[in-house]
Amino acid sequence: MVAMMQKEHDTESTCMSGPPSPQTARELFDALLPLPGFRAEVIEGNLIVSPLGTPEHTWMAVDLYNALLPLCQDRGARRPDHRH
Repeated sequence: MVAMMQKEHDTESTCMSGPPSPQTARELFDALLPLPGFRAEVIEGNLIVSPLGTPEHTWMAVDLYNALLPLCQDRGARRPDHRH
């Protein structure tokens, strides 16, 4: 009886094949549905999901950038080229 139940279980498991499960963080990222209010990104092979910043956070980042820009220009620093 146990062997018969195991055989039925094995048959059910193999019959219920769906899309393959993601094997890497990148595959999981590509399979994600949109996550409203969150940012998902792959960093060094890890899937990172974090909440989006608030508008206040964005304005603080802009203010910091504007405050540091003259100092960077005075010291000859260049902006990194993010156009890969």
